[in-house]
Order: sequence, then C-alpha cells, then structure tokens
Amino acid sequence: MAPETKHTLVTLLTHEDADTRRLAAEKLARVNERPALAALCMALEDDSKGVRDAAMRSLTELGGISVARTIVYHIADNDIVMRNLAAKILMNIGECAVPAILPYLRDHDKDVRKFGVDILGAIGGEHLVKNLLPLLRDDDPNVRVATIEALGNIGSEEATVSLCEVLVTDDSVLAAVADALKNIGDSRARIFLLETFRELIAIKNRDSLSLYAVLDALAVVGDKSAQAEIREHLSEIDTRIRLIALHAIIEIGEREQLVLTLDGSVREDLLGGLSHENEQVQLSCVKGLSAYADNAVTFAFLDALGQREDLDFSLICQLANRPDTSVCAVEWLERSVPGGGKEVIGLLGKLATSHVRQYSEQESAAFDADLVNRLFETLEVRWGTSDENTREIMIETMFAFDAGRSCAFLADRVTCEDPYFQVRLLEQLGSSGNSGARDFLVHTLASPEEMVREAAVVALRRLDTESNPWLNQ
Repeated sequence: MAPETKHTLVTLLTHEDADTRRLAAEKLARVNERPALAALCMALEDDSKGVRDAAMRSLTELGGISVARTIVYHIADNDIVMRNLAAKILMNIGECAVPAILPYLRDHDKDVRKFGVDILGAIGGEHLVKNLLPLLRDDDPNVRVATIEALGNIGSEEATVSLCEVLVTDDSVLAAVADALKNIGDSRARIFLLETFRELIAIKNRDSLSLYAVLDALAVVGDKSAQAEIREHLSEIDTRIRLIALHAIIEIGEREQLVLTLDGSVREDLLGGLSHENEQVQLSCVKGLSAYADNAVTFAFLDALGQREDLDFSLICQLANRPDTSVCAVEWLERSVPGGGKEVIGLLGKLATSHVRQYSEQESAAFDADLVNRLFETLEVRWGTSDENTREIMIETMFAFDAGRSCAFLADRVTCEDPYFQVRLLEQLGSSGNSGARDFLVHTLASPEEMVREAAVVALRRLDTESNPWLNQ
C-alpha cells in the first residue's frame, strides 16, 4: 500500500476534524484495497453525518463484489442506521452485490432474511426468482410477504404459478399476491384472480383490502369476461371499493377495445375519483367521465387541472373534444379566485391555436366576440395577483385570441414590471411566431432599460429579420 494511502487511512480513522475525515473518505473512492474498504466501512459509524455520507458515496463508487462482501454483514447489525446504510450501498452496487447477499436468505434470524429479500427485490433480475421462490414457504409471515412483494417488483412471469399456489396454504397474503400479480401482468393469473373475486363477493364480511387488490390486479390482466362479472356485481361492492371496480371496468374496456357504456348511477363515483390518491384510478375516472356530456363534468375537469402532468394531458385531450369547453373555461376563470388558474388559461390558448389552424382556410371566427371580451376582462383583472409564470401564460393566450388588443394591454402594463420579466416576455414573443407581437416589440425599443431594448431587437429579428427596417437604426 502506498504511503499516501496509509496516511489517508489514519486521517480518516483518527483525525479530530470532521471535514478532514470527510475529505479522506472521499479520497479513498480511488483506492480499491481491502484496508481502504475496511476503513470506509468503519467510517459509516462516524459521529459526523458528512463523514458517513462521504464513506457511503466512496463505497458505492468503488462498487463490486469486494465492497459488497465488506459491507454485507451489516444487514444483520443491531443498529438500524447501519442496517439501512448497508442496504442502500448494496442496492446501489446492484447485480455485483447479489452473491454476497444470497447466504443471508438462509440466516436463522427472520429479520435478516426479510432484509435480504427486500434488498434483492430492489436490485431485481429474473435470475433471482429461483432463489426467492423457496421463501414463499418461510416460517415467518413477514418474510413470506416480503418475498411476494420482491417477486412482484422483479416482475418475472416465472413466479406467477407459484404465487397463485401459495394461497392454497396461506390466504392471509391474498392482497400481497394480487398486488404482485398486477405488477407482473401475466395473463395466466386472470383465472385465479377472477375465481378469487367470485369467492370474495360471496362473503358477506369480506376483507376490503383483498377485494381492492384483486380488482386492481384485474384492471391489468382481466379480459372481457372479467369485465362482465365485475359489472354484474358492481351494485354489491361497497362504495369505498366501487371506484376500483370502475377502474377495472374502464381499463379492461380500453385494452380490449370495448365500447364504454356507463349509466348515471356511477357518475358521482367517477367525479369523486378525480381526487383519488391512486394515480391510475384518477386517469380511469377521466376516461369514464367522457361518457357524460354535461357541463358539470367539464367544470370538474377544469377543477382537476394542475395536479400532475400526465393527468393534465388526459384532461386536456378530453376537454378539447367537449363542445362547451371554451365557454366553461372562461366562466371558470370569472368565478374562481384570482391569482391561480394558469392551467385553464393555458388550455384556452391551446384551444384558440387549434381553432385557428382548423379554420385557417375559412374566414369564420374561432370564438364568439363576447366570449373573447369576457376572457380579456378576467385576465386583465387577474394580472395584478398573478405570478410571473402565470403572466407569461396569460400573454401567450391573449395573443392567440387578439394580437392587437394584447399589444395595447402590454404597452399599458408591462413597462412597470421588473426588467428581467420584460426580457423573458420579449424572448417568449420573439419565438412565438406571432407577427401581431411586432407592435409591442417596436414600442419596447423606447424602454429606458438597455437590456430590455436589446432583448426587443433580438426578438424582432427572430420574428422577421428581413422586413424590419428599424433594426438598423
């Protein structure tokens, strides 16, 4: 070992200054030798969090089976902090750590076996299934559940039959098995899940968690026959679980390309589901509500905007195909609290742009003039209480409807804004391709702020470098 390395080891283990020990731990990330690995492992118990974190990063960076074998014994440590640190390092090392972990699946301590299963489930890899399957018969129920979850996380179809068979001797793990089968997505689980659904429906005081898990799994692997059975028993399902049944009906229908038909009795369930904690259920509710054409659903969609990007995408696709969306959106802005609503404002801009493209060869107006007036009035009211991001969206939407009115609005208000906001807005207008923005850009050339004037010149050049003679003035 090089003298410099020896000095670094001594510094890491003995120096009184925590920052000096941390720097030593970071240096050892380049030394893949047993003494260095041992020192870094000892540093995981350092009093300083900075040193512990540096040691963990260095061990992870070094990686490989040597590090795994040096650190793995800590998963049996009595100190939960050390156990978790060791687990995190082993997960980060990944596949190389597997041979070091496998012996712990046979440890006499049930908690160690469970911890080993959890780590392997996080690392993943279909080749691990053969090592995990025997633990489905482990004496400890927590180990069995951890194994089921790990197999579900790995997602190998090889485990499907074994997971179904485990319920013959242990029906207490039904919810865990159903969730694992959902993650695996193997169609062979369909018959088992459907039969389990029938059995649960027949039980008066059935376990809600198990029924939830089975329905959630059928949403992934069920077919039209499963959908028909769920529909048949929908009225028998508790209101707390009915939304998951509807989620299964809708997802199966989409996958099997079935025509979606829902009666009015489930409309309120679907509306409530727009705020459900399960993201997939939320998306199903959006799809299901497309069957109802009333404006109450349109307003509910507008209310739901802004939660998540994927949900917004689904909502906007639905809203774009609803006949009164623009009217409802303007009304929504009129009656909502000023300061928010940027998603609804942006939606109106998208609708206007789409309409302009659709009717570009015709000279018919995209939106009623009164509706446009109402929109501008409510945006003008909202301007003072909106943040900069919302204002940028407002401007984009205004120009989509009426460039001339937008220029007049900007000339009256934006020059009072922060110069950096003005610059960002000018950049936005310059890249918008909207020639109607030119009047405002020209107006901004007279700004007292040099950076604003320069931004206006650049924006004008982007709009049309050949037809703007003032650019050379």
